[in-house]
Amino acid sequence: MQALLFVALAAISSEPSGVFIAGLAPLPQLAFVLQTTAVGTAVGSGIAARAKRRNPDVDTWSITTAWASLGFVVGLGLVVASSLG
Repeated sequence: MQALLFVALAAISSEPSGVFIAGLAPLPQLAFVLQTTAVGTAVGSGIAARAKRRNPDVDTWSITTAWASLGFVVGLGLVVASSLG
């Protein structure tokens, strides 16, 4: 639901008279970055759960956060690379 806050505002002319209507459009790049972050979080949660079973003193928060951050950076990098090329 966070992606609802970030939408593109575009001026759309629907009539030949030149009347402009404001329209909202989703940002697919933001959705992709959020999805890669979610995948990183899911992978990190699985790794953290396994680590917790092996060693009860392990910090699962740092494992999950690191994988979520990696997913975010990878997603952001792919979006930037696709926009440049």
